[in-house]
Amino acid sequence: MALICRTFTTWITETVLDQVETWVDEQQEQCKQYPWWDPRGWFCWIETITVKVVIQSTKEIVVPFSRTICFVMAGILFFSLSPFAAAIDSVAPTWHVYFTLKKWLWTPRITFDGKQPTSIEGVYLYSFTCHCSGENEVPIAITASNDDEAALKAEEECAKVCDKQ
Repeated sequence: MALICRTFTTWITETVLDQVETWVDEQQEQCKQYPWWDPRGWFCWIETITVKVVIQSTKEIVVPFSRTICFVMAGILFFSLSPFAAAIDSVAPTWHVYFTLKKWLWTPRITFDGKQPTSIEGVYLYSFTCHCSGENEVPIAITASNDDEAALKAEEECAKVCDKQ
């Protein structure tokens, strides 16, 4: 059964404020300027200055959130049109309407295999498998900038490949 899928991407942005508090100690040697022979100048003392430092940093986090929604359109069409196709086949058995309907709607023609980025920004390499008549499966590759464009190109390419066989 064929699926029609759409991918929706939403960018979620969150600003995070990060605050770090640290204490910084600085020591200074303090000596009075006395002549070398004065005993008061022989002794020095150490002053320690302690300062609290607060560092605030802002980070902006951007995360892509993708969701894919698939609709089973072919199955809905097949089950809704099957009674009409069976009625037509009962009146005109040589038309094979039910068989054609089953072939085109129920049998998968194209299967999506994967998507990879290319060296060109915004262009992706899509891989599909084209299911032609019988058990014949042909892999096809499409380059496109979005999922809808890739699906259209894949349908065209699959039609070309299946018509050649």
